[in-house]
Amino acid sequence: MPVVPNITSSWSDQISVVENEIWQCKAGTAALTTEASPSDDDGILLKGYSGHAVTISAGRSVRIRSVSREPAVVVREAF
Repeated sequence: MPVVPNITSSWSDQISVVENEIWQCKAGTAALTTEASPSDDDGILLKGYSGHAVTISAGRSVRIRSVSREPAVVVREAF
């Protein structure tokens, strides 16, 4: 499973999803959104200690940021 690189506390640039994928948080806590210009309150929280995951459909663009003291580690896998 490829790791989403460089997750910081700021929203990332848009990440294009070209195949249906599952994104899973392995450590820390990350927020994901499909909003083009997200605010700090936007996003779905994925928590690593719980193994939270979400399905992202092909053709979507995702932004991600870390919302925990521990660095967020998120992996993505096409299905």
